[in-house]
Amino acid sequence: MNKLINRRQAFGLLATSLGMIYTMKSATAQTAPNTPNECPPPPKKMIKVVESEISKNHGHEFTIELDQLIKQSGSSFSIQGESGHPHKIVIAADQIVKLLQGQKVVIVSSTDAGHSHSATLSLLEVEDIS
Repeated sequence: MNKLINRRQAFGLLATSLGMIYTMKSATAQTAPNTPNECPPPPKKMIKVVESEISKNHGHEFTIELDQLIKQSGSSFSIQGESGHPHKIVIAADQIVKLLQGQKVVIVSSTDAGHSHSATLSLLEVEDIS
């Protein structure tokens, strides 16, 4: 059986429906978390650093930023660290290329105090804390 409604009933139903929608939106807005419009923190600045593992180590260490290493390639670098005697390593341009390709590079240090060390270098990306 078809039940027809008149114009007054149709407007009444429409008003009721709109009222329900408005009430639901108001309730949702009240329960939604109130977060201020904040800018996200800036991305962390990352730098590439060459670090080393030194064989038979007794206080020696070597770490350098990649940019500095590239500028000084072919120079000798101290790995003395906290040790009581010096050792030096020389890092050539082709070894820097290997580091950039993700390879580890092994360099034998100078002989000082009657011995030398193998320094295994690798490239890491770390957060810049400066």
